[in-house]
Amino acid sequence: MKNIILTICAIGLGLGVSAQESAKQGEVTYSETVKIEIRIEGMTEEMMNRMPKERKMKKLLYFNEAESSYQNSKENANAPVPGGDGMRGGGMRFMMGGGSPDEMVYLNFTDKIKIEQKDFMTRIFLITEDLAIENWKFTGNQKTILDYPCMEASLINEKDTILAWFAPSIPVSAGPGNYVNLPGLVLGV
Repeated sequence: MKNIILTICAIGLGLGVSAQESAKQGEVTYSETVKIEIRIEGMTEEMMNRMPKERKMKKLLYFNEAESSYQNSKENANAPVPGGDGMRGGGMRFMMGGGSPDEMVYLNFTDKIKIEQKDFMTRIFLITEDLAIENWKFTGNQKTILDYPCMEASLINEKDTILAWFAPSIPVSAGPGNYVNLPGLVLGV
């Protein structure tokens, strides 16, 4: 039986913020790193070494006080996967896309709704649900990200502990994907 496990580790966020100090709207470019762990029964060490270990993608967040939109950059569509060039001679090939530019997460903080736009087998689906209110805990840790003083918050869910860095000087509750509802823009996860 084949087991394929894709593990998303902490999202490493390198960013360029085009928002002024104390701005309530802007755009952030995030660099999202997805760690990949693939296990297939009977796979040789050589095959394992040829498999990609991670995938880096650029993501864009557009935000204001009331809403945000988080989406793939169009640059991801044709980006190669490091180590994902296939298994020469074995007839096996591993392909991993960079995510459709059509996929996005829209959050409306006023109406407390989340709409995900997913591309599945060339069809676009909209998934609407209530915006989850997470129970973030402040750790007291501080650091600077791109000249913005940031504070750390943690969230414990069923599987993981998530650490997020947010900038109170950018007073919006937005962030990458579902990492929101903090008293400042999330600049790192």
